[in-house]
Amino acid sequence: MSDTNTLSLLDELGLKDKVQWGTTKTGFYTDGKLYSMSNAIEFLTFPPLGLVDKLRLGASIFYASRIKDWERLEGISVSDWLTKLSGKRTFEKVWLPLLKCKLGENYKKTNAAFIWATIARMYAARKAGLKQEMFGYVAGGYSTVLSRFEEALKKQGVKVAVGAPVRSVKNGKGVEVSSGTGTTDFDSLILTTPCGQTAQISPELSEMERARLRSVTYQGVICAAYLLKKPLGGTTSRTSRTNGFPSPRLSK
Repeated sequence: MSDTNTLSLLDELGLKDKVQWGTTKTGFYTDGKLYSMSNAIEFLTFPPLGLVDKLRLGASIFYASRIKDWERLEGISVSDWLTKLSGKRTFEKVWLPLLKCKLGENYKKTNAAFIWATIARMYAARKAGLKQEMFGYVAGGYSTVLSRFEEALKKQGVKVAVGAPVRSVKNGKGVEVSSGTGTTDFDSLILTTPCGQTAQISPELSEMERARLRSVTYQGVICAAYLLKKPLGGTTSRTSRTNGFPSPRLSK
């Protein structure tokens, strides 16, 4: 409910009434057991952490949610930052499994701005949901949204080309784009492709620019969605989170 930009867009597309809202539950799997962490009482009775550890963890989350100058975090390792705030035990029992679940071994190269953004988003979601996290789902998923978006753009005279991979981008009368549908000149261009692909399709870039783009590491994420006959555990519901990060619906 805190994502006002997306809700405003859905309203503009006539899809706001298609959003299905659900209260999330949070589960944390550790030491061979799944614990519910959906409210303050469950957090305080969470066995793997002592009282001091829990206080430091709570203080860390609150502190992170109040940070506005997040740019400075880009120069700090996420491991160092979380260990300093929450302590070594809390980092190893809580934060490290979450980081490995989300990033694999790339967590070692990740800066603190990553976890700040996650905490800020979750904190805002709970605040907007009257202390409960409310996540919305559009029936039909991204396909419904993108199809309606395409319809709206076409009504405004925008030409939309799908299934036309861009082969090259270079200077022409303006910007010359070669794709599966031919070559077209544009006044200006915005590229939203991954940096490695941008380097590959932009032959006029210098070697330094190309090397800089290729040095950026991208991580693919596979999200598995399961439709089960009964809940996986006491913490799963129509909208669930496993290990603290958002996950697909685990049960119906």
